[in-house]
Amino acid sequence: MSSRTRLEDLASIAGVSIATVSRALNNSPAVNDETKRRVWKLAREHNYHFRPSMPAMLSSAVATVAVVIPIAEGRQESPLHPFVHDFIGGVADAARGLGCDVLISYLMPDQLDDLSMLMTANRADGVVFLGQRVLHERLNRLAETETRFVAWGADLPGEPRLGDLVRRILKLTSVPRLRISSIDSIEADPALIEAIAAEPRLMPHLHLSLQAGDDLILKRMKRRHLRDDAIRFCEDVRRLRPDMIFGADIIAGFPTETEAMFQRSLDLVQDCGLTFLHVFPFSPRKGTPAARMPQVRGPEIKDRAARLRAAGDQALARHLTAQIGQTHRVLTEGPRLGRTEQFTEVAFATDQPEGALLDVTVKGQDGTRLMA
Repeated sequence: MSSRTRLEDLASIAGVSIATVSRALNNSPAVNDETKRRVWKLAREHNYHFRPSMPAMLSSAVATVAVVIPIAEGRQESPLHPFVHDFIGGVADAARGLGCDVLISYLMPDQLDDLSMLMTANRADGVVFLGQRVLHERLNRLAETETRFVAWGADLPGEPRLGDLVRRILKLTSVPRLRISSIDSIEADPALIEAIAAEPRLMPHLHLSLQAGDDLILKRMKRRHLRDDAIRFCEDVRRLRPDMIFGADIIAGFPTETEAMFQRSLDLVQDCGLTFLHVFPFSPRKGTPAARMPQVRGPEIKDRAARLRAAGDQALARHLTAQIGQTHRVLTEGPRLGRTEQFTEVAFATDQPEGALLDVTVKGQDGTRLMA
């Protein structure tokens, strides 16, 4: 084999996955000693050039980053438009420059179990999701338990934060749009706030992991923020970026939640100025602390979730109505579907080229999306 042995070549020779090779070379405790010795022996024999991995994405000494691209149901052609190519290329170059291996995974919407395995079975240490609309609820649920996928930089020299990563991506790529999907407001470091205020390519849409609007419930959830933190964050960001739109996850009926506590969550829709709401009725997971707490009755959970969703529908309707007559830069995701910079869906009356950025005047709305 030539001196340009690739990681995938080494994995094929060793008869193991690329992720296992990456972990073995990085001395991860997730790989047994025998496999480590065999991989290192093969690496020396085949002149594999090893670069120590970036520990930033790690919960241990591992460094495999997966880029997941859901394929729309029924589509046969490649989803990799030039826009996506440019984005992946920039992220991959930055990751490889820091010593990471990049895996590309295509997932059909009916392969959500594969996504769970990717995140929970130690097949990847960091995951970048593209076109995650069809996977949104699953990603939110996974993020609740797989918190290592929402932290970046704590182990790197100088402890760079998420804002440093965002600025690096914007500097190293020409990608016209960079969107932060889901974030805990506590993770918004000064560099990220500065990027939000100054970088037009960083989209004016943040989906916040709020979960609840009552301080006691937040503490029982072991969240790191309080109600006032969330409200202040939204106010501060909107002051810097007036066109910023917020979405949020809110759980209805968490154990011990009273009607007054729930009302504070309901009020958060207005107090934070939320537009996109993802509501999750609480369901206990066996063996968790929450499962041992006094539970809210099922009918009450259902009623509270319905009231939250109704508040979310009203907030979205207000936003949609305000856009009528406005011109937006829309990224097309399908022949008749696109999204504004604020993540609002736009339906087209005629087919449009996919992956294009179009200036579109909004003609109306149907309660869930804009019409153009």
